[in-house]
Amino acid sequence: MGVIREDSSDLAELCLSFVNEVTRMNQNEIDEIKAAGAQVAA
Repeated sequence: MGVIREDSSDLAELCLSFVNEVTRMNQNEIDEIKAAGAQVAA
């Protein structure tokens, strides 16, 4: 498995911004994505 880069949190913020602003997902779906990301990062 690869190493998590120092700028990964910046990329995650950008991706979440895309999900929220471009695809117009509802908050529940965004919360699920954040929770999955937190599990991957743990």
